[in-house]
Amino acid sequence: MTDPNSAIDPPTRVAIEFLTLWMEPDRQFAAEHITQALGDPGTPGRDHAIAGLLNLSMILAIELAQANGAEDHLAWVADHLRRMSPEIPD
Repeated sequence: MTDPNSAIDPPTRVAIEFLTLWMEPDRQFAAEHITQALGDPGTPGRDHAIAGLLNLSMILAIELAQANGAEDHLAWVADHLRRMSPEIPD
């Protein structure tokens, strides 16, 4: 059987690490770790992290659409985002 995490690209892995840290009670530690990781010249950088966070957001949004029985996942996500943020124009 194939490892389900093998399809997750490196930017998305970074996003998962950041979100996992952020979910812990010690947000100060998480913020410091994230800030350090983003500023470390040995890491891929902010663009990489932003791409990963967007990828992870889409993965979770699609899973939310599926869990809500949506047939058109992207349309459901777009509608959900519009409901969450009324200032986004149609």
